[in-house]
Formats: sequence, structure tokens, C-alpha cells
Amino acid sequence: RARRRHGGAIGRSAVEHRSVMRATASLVASASDHAGRESSRVEPAPQSYEVQIGVDHFGVLDPDQLTKFLSTGDAQLLAVQWINQETGTCQDIATVAAACQRAEVPLIVDAAQGVGRMPVPQGWDVLTASAHKWGGPSGIGIVAVRSGTPWRPDQSAAPAFPNIPALVAAAAALEESVSTARQHGARLRELTTMIRDRVSKIDGVEVAGHPDQRADHLVTFSTLYLAGDAITDALAERGFAVASGSACADDRGQPSHVLAAMGVLTQGNVRIGLTAATTQQDIEAFLAALVDVIDHLRQDAGVADL
Repeated sequence: RARRRHGGAIGRSAVEHRSVMRATASLVASASDHAGRESSRVEPAPQSYEVQIGVDHFGVLDPDQLTKFLSTGDAQLLAVQWINQETGTCQDIATVAAACQRAEVPLIVDAAQGVGRMPVPQGWDVLTASAHKWGGPSGIGIVAVRSGTPWRPDQSAAPAFPNIPALVAAAAALEESVSTARQHGARLRELTTMIRDRVSKIDGVEVAGHPDQRADHLVTFSTLYLAGDAITDALAERGFAVASGSACADDRGQPSHVLAAMGVLTQGNVRIGLTAATTQQDIEAFLAALVDVIDHLRQDAGVADL
């Protein structure tokens, strides 16, 4: 039913990657433009509109809002990311997919942060991923379409020859990434747990994301009274490469829309991504440097005693 509908609601979570947010907005605009061209019909063409589905304090999709969206009878498509690029929170894709199947609403899943690191969840209609996330070449992406899902390729793109060497390199890198995750996933989870526990004990620092339902390699926290860039720059001077907000953000300096949707602290945001090469000694050194950096920055800003 939903797969045959023109117009209607296009849903996405409030914490999607900016690229997905732009894509759903573009889809709505394109559908509305198409409906406008058909406005001469006796029966007005249905309009498309976007529905944002909220999340809880941990960044997990609100089940009541999801149910409401799927039960309207007007839902056309739902886009839900598997793992958030900032907090590492994992959505329960199997449960979301089952709800979408009951409502006959196609589900597209952004799996960029998880493919090559964790077993891929099932039940989606379309799944996307990017090779550079697992160490493959930039510019190579995956669009997996489940059998039986209606799919019309983009006809506007100019035909081109496939980049076979890059595709082979992406496949080889994916195999290596899966193998590495099997060897180091549990150890990295212990290290991120260590970071979460230690950082949460620093005054005015709040760790974001679900404590258990999360990726093994990502940690995000926010620091009251300080700017994220100031923290990351000071840590960089001490040899630690971390980010503020999403690693792919195109709005550096702006509050994170992900953290804002979660209703958590957005000031002084720091995002840490661990690799297979990260050791416990690295983390101990990082945590010591972090405490010192926060203390110095707060003293310089005159907020040490607040």
C-alpha cells in the first residue's frame, strides 16, 4: 500500500546524519513539485511532507512517535540510521523494521557507522553505507536493495563506467575491517566503557548516548562552560586527535542537532573514535591530558569555580 502511494509523509529520526536530512527534504520538495505540475487534474495531487520522529535522552527512537507515524495511513517512507555518528547510540533496527513491515512502509537504513564493525541488522528494505568508513576508498558507496523492494534507479545521472579497482579495494578493506572488529571489538568496548566511566566523574561533564546500546568505538561527551573547539585544539597540541561533534559536520561551531534533539548538554562537545591500534595506555594518557586541559581552559575563562 505505502509502496504504491504518491505523496504522503516521509519520516526520519531527529538524529539522522545531515546528508540524510538533506535527502529527505529534497525528496519532499521533488514530490511537491511533481504534485504541483499535476494540479490541473480534477482531483488534487497528494502533497508530500516530512515528519521528524523524536528520540529519548539516550538518542533512541521514541516508540510512541514511531507508532503514531506508521499508523496514520499516510506514511510513504521511513529513514532511520543504525548507529549515530556522534553518540554511537544504536537503534533497534529489527524492531523498527518489523513495525514498518506491518504498516507496509519501506525502511531505508543508514548503516555507515556500523558496516564492517558489527553484524548488520536485518529487516530493512534499503541499506546504505560508505567504504571510507571501513578503510576503503573514498567515493565508493553501497546501496543494498532487498529482493522484492520496488526500486527505480536515478535516471538523471550520466552513465559512467564502474571503478572496478576501487570496488575491489572496498571489498578487500571490508573483509579486513570485519576481521579486525572480531579481534578488537570487545577490547575497544572495554576502553570506551573506561572513558565513559572516568569522564562522567569530571565536574560539569556529561557523557552522551546509550550506556549499553551503542557502538564499541565511539564516545561523546559535553563540557559545561567551554567550547568544543577549544578542547579539541588543546588536546591536539598534546598529541590527541579528537573531534567536536560529528566527524562529517559541515556546520562547525554550531550546536549539534543530535545532542539538541536528545535534550542533553551541547556545550564543549568532544567526539572520540577509537581504532584497533588504540591501547589502554593511550586512553590513560588521554584522560590525564583531558582533565588538565579542562582545568586550564576553565581557569583561563574565569569559570573554574562555577
